[in-house]
Amino acid sequence: MSEYKIELEWLPEDETLYKRMAKVSGSPEDEIPEIVVVTPPEFKKGIPNHWSPEHLFVASLASCFFTTFLSMADTSNLPLLSFKLHATGTLDKDENGNSQITAIEVFPEIEVASENDQDKAEKLVGKVEANCLISNSMKSTVTVTPTISVSG
Repeated sequence: MSEYKIELEWLPEDETLYKRMAKVSGSPEDEIPEIVVVTPPEFKKGIPNHWSPEHLFVASLASCFFTTFLSMADTSNLPLLSFKLHATGTLDKDENGNSQITAIEVFPEIEVASENDQDKAEKLVGKVEANCLISNSMKSTVTVTPTISVSG
């Protein structure tokens, strides 16, 4: 079993004591750099141009896909030339009218050196989809649309 601890501290605005911003960090023994999170601008009193829980939710899936793919590529001796990924999370209402991230689209762009490596990378994408612990932990619909290219 593993545990992942965070600490959060509200950062109120001095004049109103109401600002939707907080700093988040790992526990002191983890020494993880802090980030600032806010309510996103589409919500009342949201703040633009900062990380929001919604961004972090999508980033969590994207980074898990990345780390899982790299781990599997390493284990499978798949040489990668490059790996990029972009992802889009859709905030919508569920069937009960509650707001949630209903869907996340993941677009990995993978570059390999040969056609054999391309086939191997395509198979690994499927394994990552089945084994990414973050996507397995969420109820959002996840769609992965890879682009796998051969260099040269």
